[in-house]
Amino acid sequence: MTTLPKNVRRLALILGSVLIAGSLVTVLTSAAQAPARPAAAAPSFMLKGSAVGGVQVIQAGQVLTFDFTATNRGSKVNGEDLVLEKTNVTQTGVPLCVDADGAGINPDGPRCEPGTIGHGQSASFVITTKVTGEPRHVATARLCLQSEATGATGPCLVIPVGIA
Repeated sequence: MTTLPKNVRRLALILGSVLIAGSLVTVLTSAAQAPARPAAAAPSFMLKGSAVGGVQVIQAGQVLTFDFTATNRGSKVNGEDLVLEKTNVTQTGVPLCVDADGAGINPDGPRCEPGTIGHGQSASFVITTKVTGEPRHVATARLCLQSEATGATGPCLVIPVGIA
């Protein structure tokens, strides 16, 4: 049996390793560049909100209105509830739920249930409050979306307003 010199064996090992590593790199990079399969059509809601009028700082005792809007950016029609989870201000009157057709309806307590919302359509929840906090604190309202189909919660949004 013939044995190869030590230098030839090392060279063979190095070349073999380079060939294997090169093949592995080629496979991994081509897999990373492969087009992703499109996701199944699903509703995708964007939630935005503000203190009406752009209020950023307010005095205690004044009226403050929050406006939350959910917009369906997905391709599927779905029902999404707007749920007022928490405020640290006193609500005045009944909040206003505005469905995708622009009709104002009464909410079910802290839940605005506007029905189905099609692609590009929006529904809103308007909450009027009286600020009761102390100066240098923050008046907030927190609202989350909840899927009528799955019960999943999110996204959520907190709107803070400073109290002077």
